Amino acid sequence: MRTILLLLAPVLAAQTVPEPTLRITVNLVQVDAVVTDSHGKRVTGLTKDDFVILQDGKPHKVTHCTYFAEPPAARVPAVAGVAAPPLQPSQTRRVVALVVDDLGMSFSSMHYARETLRKYVDEQMQPGDLAAIVRTGASSSAYQRFTNDKQLLHAAIEKLRWNGLGRASPDVLETTDTTLPDIDGAGPGEIKFLQEEMSSLGTVGALSWVVKGLRGLPGRKSVIFLSDGFRMWSMRPKGDVPFVALFERLLVQLRKLTDQANRAGVVIYTIDPRGLQVGRPQAGIRMVASSSSLSGLTDTWDGMRHLAQETGGLFVKNDNDLVGAVRKAVDDQNGYYVLGYNPGADAFKLERGESKYHRVAVKVKRAGLQVRARGGFLGTADEALPPEPRGGEQPLLASLFSPFSSGDVRLHLAALFGNASDVGSYVHAMVHIDGRDLTFAGDGAGFSKASVDVVLAVFDAGGEVKGSINKNFAIRLPNAALDVAKKGGFLYQAMLPVKKPGAYQFRIGVRDPSTGKMGSASQFVRVADIENGRLALSGISLDNRLEAGGNEAPEREVMGGPALRVFRPGEPIYCGAVVYNAAGTKGKSLPSVEMQVRLLRDGKVIWRGDPYPLKTEGQSDPRRILFVQKLTLGPRTPAGAYVLQVVATGRSAAVRATVAQWTDFELVKAN
Repeated sequence: MRTILLLLAPVLAAQTVPEPTLRITVNLVQVDAVVTDSHGKRVTGLTKDDFVILQDGKPHKVTHCTYFAEPPAARVPAVAGVAAPPLQPSQTRRVVALVVDDLGMSFSSMHYARETLRKYVDEQMQPGDLAAIVRTGASSSAYQRFTNDKQLLHAAIEKLRWNGLGRASPDVLETTDTTLPDIDGAGPGEIKFLQEEMSSLGTVGALSWVVKGLRGLPGRKSVIFLSDGFRMWSMRPKGDVPFVALFERLLVQLRKLTDQANRAGVVIYTIDPRGLQVGRPQAGIRMVASSSSLSGLTDTWDGMRHLAQETGGLFVKNDNDLVGAVRKAVDDQNGYYVLGYNPGADAFKLERGESKYHRVAVKVKRAGLQVRARGGFLGTADEALPPEPRGGEQPLLASLFSPFSSGDVRLHLAALFGNASDVGSYVHAMVHIDGRDLTFAGDGAGFSKASVDVVLAVFDAGGEVKGSINKNFAIRLPNAALDVAKKGGFLYQAMLPVKKPGAYQFRIGVRDPSTGKMGSASQFVRVADIENGRLALSGISLDNRLEAGGNEAPEREVMGGPALRVFRPGEPIYCGAVVYNAAGTKGKSLPSVEMQVRLLRDGKVIWRGDPYPLKTEGQSDPRRILFVQKLTLGPRTPAGAYVLQVVATGRSAAVRATVAQWTDFELVKAN
């Protein structure tokens, strides 16, 4: 894609050997492989006669074999306290996408992940390396651009936050009511099953974005994926008898993801930041689990192991040397074989109208050697695939299809799920645009003008667009108000209908057409099924402006609004959400739902409000009841990042379930 090629032009020009383009055609399948000896040392000098390739268990003749080695990087002198200069083509060697799965990471794991990335940047990142940091749950242009500037990478690492919407969030039932039964498959266990599957789909969808963004680069690329993992199955309740249920939608998307990665030449290395799993304390060892919970932890390794095995990568678990694991993954790019063979015409025949997935195994004939290679491919030739979206004359549109952007326009995105009787389910997007990144020009009449292009879209777990907006906006301000407006920034809002429940990625791109500067951001959004009559919550909105009558300074309105969610200790914060189906499936009984608000910092509950009944007085729609609570954090409350959780618990015979939503915010001291 055009945006990617511009960002990574040094990488494209740096190759001193003819880089392979991994291909899948009716006459040729290319597979890249790493061969090591018993000590883990890379083995070179092998020929095609040293390999055997099995496709669906049947041997195929290796038609060609080429070994590719990364050229050594030129030394770039570093000056203490000075940002590294951009790499020249001859200096660029490796490109690594560091994906932090905040949708599947506990607070402690996020801490260890940040610590690992800091050490990697300081101690292991070489002068010829480019890196980008991408989150699965949310992102902004500040931490998704490829760079060799360690100061920028450290700034990105500091902005990584624990995500309360993820799979590793504390179970809300542990602190509310653990005795709620499952009724007709619609109780807490069923809801948790669906939430876990949707969160895992969000993780896989974000990885798919990364793979697509890397596809335009030649050769073998690395994605280092740090996560507490995800399960490919779960114990699903059915009355009184639980049974093993596969996450069917997740398995489909996993197969698509690994096929995309294999065609793009992307290797996924998966690392569990939880460290060594032990059953009892041992001196000098970080203990993270008891023996009773080890089985649950190992279940989450299934998805991690699958991604690594199917793409030829490594899966690191039970290891406290996370920096060493990252280094090993990065160094794995240094040399690899590309093997080719004829898959046979039958490999591309449709079965029941669908392409078949073919298992591929690479074996080496010499004793004592190990080989890692990709696990298979879908029987669709490259030329038969739909073209990847490319920018052409619309680079802003191309930015939606990439997790990487220039980041020249800083954005803050809040995307909230909601439902209305007239439009159904929707995503309400609020985007804060940093006014300092826009260019204003005077018009000679005491005003300044700027123009902004905005394109936004909602993508389902399979990467298909389910709603989009593409507009240009003109901003005209009195010169006297320009500085204040630029400091406070600008707020753009939009609502996109979403017809089906599920996991979605919401993405937005912004461009200043006068300079070509762009920025992009994304967020995972979970859309609940309102039509099934089950208890559900909208996204949470935080605001500090409900009592002031709209007379605040513009910068305070933006700071305290739901887009930025930045507040000052001592000022009121209003938490708002909509409770759906509080009266049950038929909606005829009186709502009996108990609400509770909790506040977390550093992954721990620091305040828990008393549960109280959801107020229904004055509410016209029993299926959609507005909940608002005022919070005032004292003036001595420490500045920093916080997470607010809203819990709704059904207490009637018709509604016996508990659901929760989360949002993050920041407290800052007044200047």
